[in-house]
Amino acid sequence: MIMKTTVAAAALIFAAHSFADERAISCNGCSEWQKEQAASRTIQRGKVTVFDDVQASVSRYNVFTEMLDLRPRTTWTSVYRTSVDSGLKQAWSSYVQSVRGVEHPGVVHLPDEFPMRSVAGALQDPSFTTTAIENHLLTLSRFQQLNNSAASLVSRALQLDLGVIDLKDILDAITIEVEFPDGSTMDYTITFSMNQGTGLSRLEVSPYDNAMGPDGLPAPTSALGFRNRTFEDRNGSLMEWISLARSFGIRVHQSGSNGTIMECRASGSTVVCTVRLAK
Repeated sequence: MIMKTTVAAAALIFAAHSFADERAISCNGCSEWQKEQAASRTIQRGKVTVFDDVQASVSRYNVFTEMLDLRPRTTWTSVYRTSVDSGLKQAWSSYVQSVRGVEHPGVVHLPDEFPMRSVAGALQDPSFTTTAIENHLLTLSRFQQLNNSAASLVSRALQLDLGVIDLKDILDAITIEVEFPDGSTMDYTITFSMNQGTGLSRLEVSPYDNAMGPDGLPAPTSALGFRNRTFEDRNGSLMEWISLARSFGIRVHQSGSNGTIMECRASGSTVVCTVRLAK
């Protein structure tokens, strides 16, 4: 009787620590068995929703763990597939299709009137540039759809008590290539910020890597990077490249000649840039 009572008490304690919960995870391209295993590793007792962006599917599992013995401690976990909210399935499918529409192709050509003309300007003022890119993306139909589908997904998931922390892991960052008016390019990532209080989400852009000049070479990150490089004045970009050169301590010398062009060469132990202004 004492042993039975001890086992019963231990089972109650175990149950208290594995209370019912609702979790969300991703298992992309996984088989049914792999999704069951992923669900069982996520929670001891409760429901787990598994998102798969390869198959654009959503699965939901009921996980139950019970203690079979104390010495040695033995547990048994059962995983059963259960129904998924139809609204969540539709929201996830729409979101996955929107992501695919943005990634293929993933190049965004900024218009000539974009306030930052080049990667040089973006490197000097990344906060202003990313905000301007965000505003521009929301004027494009495919990014409007992406933002709207993400908002719908987040809203439906929160209604079903799926946690914001889980959702942020599921909504993977998307990498796009942005081409500035002068032809220089840089990769940016798109993520989604979520307001837990309002349930609203919005796409956020941040610099990723691969800043390239209009000549296809890596954008200078030091004075030496300007050596033997030529930058033409395309859509008003020249002053941004001059400003970037000056930020590295390069002295810019101007000389009159036909065409507007900046040439930078190594001269001794310093880099001297020559800007020729159009007459």
